[in-house]
Amino acid sequence: MKTKGIEHVTLTVPDVAAATRFFEQAFQAEILFDGQTPAYPPVQGPDAEAIFGMPRNGRMVWRRLLNLGESNLELFQYDNTPHQSSPHSYDYGITHFAIYVDDLAQAVHDVEAAGGHAYPVYDPQTGHASRHYPHQGWAYIETPWGSLIELVTFPT
Repeated sequence: MKTKGIEHVTLTVPDVAAATRFFEQAFQAEILFDGQTPAYPPVQGPDAEAIFGMPRNGRMVWRRLLNLGESNLELFQYDNTPHQSSPHSYDYGITHFAIYVDDLAQAVHDVEAAGGHAYPVYDPQTGHASRHYPHQGWAYIETPWGSLIELVTFPT
């Protein structure tokens, strides 16, 4: 069997509504649907704990799917669960995903305007970190809640 690609990536966030606003403002994301909202009883109990790997008494209160161009991003919001900080790029496991953008400098501007933080990029002319973002290349950004995302664009 040959795979077709990654359909979606899921981020657990502290607030789906706030995360949606960030992705809409920074990346023009569009809401596809809500699979669970705070208007419904939370997804909880032994079956949910088994399906989602939640700790005992955990509750999934919101699940939303966003479209980011050619791929999708799913947002989960849990309560009554212990939370850990987002992994760093040097941690084991999945630490970030990349979003392809048309213009790196503009994307960094949009991310920062939406409340995110852009890390410096490597400047090959000086050999040091720089806050001058080229139009093509890559840069790491951090969401307002601490998740790491890479922005990339390459010459075509």
